[in-house]
Amino acid sequence: MPSAPQNVELPSEIEYAVPAEHAGLRLDVALAKGLPRFSRSFLTRLLKDGAILVNEQAAKPSHKVRGGERVEIEVPEPEE
Repeated sequence: MPSAPQNVELPSEIEYAVPAEHAGLRLDVALAKGLPRFSRSFLTRLLKDGAILVNEQAAKPSHKVRGGERVEIEVPEPEE
């Protein structure tokens, strides 16, 4: 599983509601816009590893969001 960016203190779990204005975007793009502290590539790796759930279900990076979805992100500990 990928690790979180170094030198940044992050919670181990993040809950995020996709805003309506992101409707129609790919999930990885919508998350990168809404959570700018994470790179799109980092979020894509988390999605592929199953560390991000959308409405309590695993989703692919290419999933098109509608807005209003509840996203749960399990952020891995940074590697030393």
